[in-house]
Amino acid sequence: MVMTYLALKENDLDKTGYSQQNRGRGHLPVDRHNAPGSPQLGDLMTRPPIKKINVAYPVENVPGLQDVARGQQDHKHSSQSEKNKTVSIDTNSLLQTHNNSHVNAQGVFVMPKINGENIVSMTLYGSSQRYTLGVIRNAELIKINFPGWKLRIYTETPSTSHYGAVPKNIIENLRALGVDFYFMQPGEDFIPPMMWRFLVADDIWVDRFIVRDADARLTQRDAAAVYAWIKSEKPFTCIRDHPSHAAYAVSGGMWGGTPRELRNILRRSWRDLMRGVPSNYLNDMNFLNSVIWPKVQSHAYCLDSVSCDHWPGANPFPIPRYGYEHVGQVVNEHDLGRPGDLQILKNAGENKNCSPSNVHRSSGNSMIL
Repeated sequence: MVMTYLALKENDLDKTGYSQQNRGRGHLPVDRHNAPGSPQLGDLMTRPPIKKINVAYPVENVPGLQDVARGQQDHKHSSQSEKNKTVSIDTNSLLQTHNNSHVNAQGVFVMPKINGENIVSMTLYGSSQRYTLGVIRNAELIKINFPGWKLRIYTETPSTSHYGAVPKNIIENLRALGVDFYFMQPGEDFIPPMMWRFLVADDIWVDRFIVRDADARLTQRDAAAVYAWIKSEKPFTCIRDHPSHAAYAVSGGMWGGTPRELRNILRRSWRDLMRGVPSNYLNDMNFLNSVIWPKVQSHAYCLDSVSCDHWPGANPFPIPRYGYEHVGQVVNEHDLGRPGDLQILKNAGENKNCSPSNVHRSSGNSMIL
């Protein structure tokens, strides 16, 4: 199936939806204008260490802003200097707090470093750049938005290719970025590959973990939601941040927990619970909602910007939304989101019951921004 990414016209989404989505929201630079093809791995891996980075983003006053979203098609008709302004950001300042809060001088939420072994868990298989370059992007973003956290990748043993081997250079470059790998044998315990990432919940040496998708990004908005959960001291968390999330209590790449407490609640290992689940589309979500959620919902602290008045354990989102960004947003290898997802969010409008203005009325939320 061919998915068309980003052909955002002004009458589809206003300029704020795109410019705010990528401006200073934690996405690292990727050249969207050099060529209509995919970015090269070397371009991503030869950047200087994350200390000072050049972030290219659309600026509202710059002529040709409307063309930014369509840059791959019409870059020949307008120079890149007309479309983008490059701003240098010292990321050391991003990792400092401001006025004794968790908002820095740029007005952006910054997660403080949390003690303990904290893991972001993902599955990776195959060679699609949507996922391989997505993991590389997240390996960079985790250093900025989740300081002290570790990215763990569950993938197939390199000598096998039942689900599609991850290119060797991708693994080498991810290791250079500090990513941990857990290699799985094909058919191991008959656990579907999309659910390998759930095995982090069995690691009792981990203090807390979150499970995320390789084609989403570890943004500051995600970090703010995770920090609100940490402050709650609840053993399970989930996020609903788009109208499509409201149909499920838990989405496959938007939840987390504390392994030791979850083991006491479930009374069985996740490996045992997942053994034999068919490898069908959405079966990871079906498992979470039919097997896990009934047992953990009374122990959950979920962040929900769309349906907090519907699900148990749901709390208003802790920070405002910028444009149409949302946690779990699907993006391609160019960090461009699907227009349909953004349009749905725009059409739905804001659920004021789930907005940050109601965050302090929610029980147990002691987060201070």
